[in-house]
Amino acid sequence: MVRKTLKTFIALAFIAAGMTSCIDDEEPMRAVPARDAEVRVAVRFVLPSSKAGDPGTGHDEFEADWGTIAFYFVYDNGQVLTQAMGREELAETNTFLVYEGNVTAYVATFPEGEEPVQAASADEVRNMATAASVNLPSNADERKRHLLSYFSGISGQTEVVKEEDKHIDVMLDRLVSKVDLQWDVQPGIDGGAFVSAQMSSITFVGYGLGHVFPSAATEPLGAATMQLATLDGNVSERNGRAYFYTFPGEGCGFRFDIAFDGAGDGAMQRSYAATFDDAIAGDAWHKVNLTVRGTSVNETSDPVPITLTPNQ
Repeated sequence: MVRKTLKTFIALAFIAAGMTSCIDDEEPMRAVPARDAEVRVAVRFVLPSSKAGDPGTGHDEFEADWGTIAFYFVYDNGQVLTQAMGREELAETNTFLVYEGNVTAYVATFPEGEEPVQAASADEVRNMATAASVNLPSNADERKRHLLSYFSGISGQTEVVKEEDKHIDVMLDRLVSKVDLQWDVQPGIDGGAFVSAQMSSITFVGYGLGHVFPSAATEPLGAATMQLATLDGNVSERNGRAYFYTFPGEGCGFRFDIAFDGAGDGAMQRSYAATFDDAIAGDAWHKVNLTVRGTSVNETSDPVPITLTPNQ
């Protein structure tokens, strides 16, 4: 048997990058009162700090790459006013022509080429889902960029009154989380447990879709995990580092094979599944260190519970 020690920690570092919104006038999806009131909306993206200390290659989470931004003005009477624009139209301070009433702004970005979700009611806005996972790009890098393009935020409620200056601030958080795996099987060789060992076929399992406004959602999505990427960050046959992104949920983790020669035992290969016991949190960085050291499987539970189960 092969023993592995699995240690995890979560590193979170955010810095706001200032951006504000503008919007063109569009007809609402349903009959609404005359738009004779104004409100100014400022949008800012919350991004991880580039000083997070990740020695791995690539820092896609440091960017806000998206194609379209949508604004859903939800009134307390259930009315929804929807407007959208392309990335190139987003400017600094801008004024929205709306109508009077108590309004909450729901703002979300969508990947290039994906049309914003249309919603005719407050419940449809709150339970809005991203594009179905079956529509994700087949290429792993394109799929990663697609997942990283989703941001959303919800303002506090504002009473909009004609001829009064009203201002709404919305902070947009990225919806997906980074799961970062670093592995090393060399200690098993150095410790005399193996004559040789190597790790291969590392597949990341996660979610390809999620709620657009997870904090407001009242209905479960019922989504299932899927194989999102085959990780190829090998430094050598014995160690490496790679990461991918997932929407929050339970059952995220890795599937991988380890081939080894034990002293006098001959060559063997085992397949394993490393799965987070608890649901992955949204907009976080989950770091997983996996080390092969002996002849049995161990697990740790501080601070993020992990279960490592051999596939029979």
